[in-house]
Amino acid sequence: MNKKLLITFISLAVVVLLVVLACAIFIVGNVTVETTSDTALTEGECNEIIVDSKIAKFSSIFALSEEIATANIESKHPTLQVVQIERKFPNKVVINVSKRTAIMAVKTDQGYVLLDKELKVIGVEENISDKFLAQVEGLQPAEYQVGMFIKGCDYLTKLVKGAEEMSFLGERFGAFFTKVELLEGYVHLTTNTGVVFRLNICQDIDKLLKQSYNFYLNVASSEQKKSGYIVLTEQGFSHTNNIE
Repeated sequence: MNKKLLITFISLAVVVLLVVLACAIFIVGNVTVETTSDTALTEGECNEIIVDSKIAKFSSIFALSEEIATANIESKHPTLQVVQIERKFPNKVVINVSKRTAIMAVKTDQGYVLLDKELKVIGVEENISDKFLAQVEGLQPAEYQVGMFIKGCDYLTKLVKGAEEMSFLGERFGAFFTKVELLEGYVHLTTNTGVVFRLNICQDIDKLLKQSYNFYLNVASSEQKKSGYIVLTEQGFSHTNNIE
């Protein structure tokens, strides 16, 4: 046999062997669920997540689509967030999940619609008096379904972003900000002490929020924190008892 042809044949054989070994070794054999420290799931719930992910055992681990699996899980489990889906070679897949926390509530004919930081509807309840939730006012009435995301509310998304940068995470958001109201081009944030942050919706609300909070902490008197408004003027932030 021609030496060059022999080398080509051996090379092809090696490639075929490697492909066969890859198909045999890098297949999904074990799928598990891991949770964050603040999330507890039963064995049955973990098994449901694995089934709902539709990650097929004995399929190629390279063909796994994290996006599709995430969408499959979150559509069936709206109160959970898939943090990450890890491939652990050669044949293990780990689904990392966390519990979504409601931080806002919108009153509707259906009851109080609960929203998490991504403005995802994670539940509907009749009474929220025992929860730390900021009540949102000024949204247009709509049919809210569990699992859907609220669209067209960039100001709320920016508020949450600014609040998180100040460490108002999870229930801390609703514990401090008791009401969020959209009113004539401004967002009014009512604090648990009584004073309202008045933020222009046409500006960088996340930055205004942090600056307002800085004024609240370091400049406002104890009496000013109980009522009135913290507003941005041409001279900077100040407190006023009334707005025009």
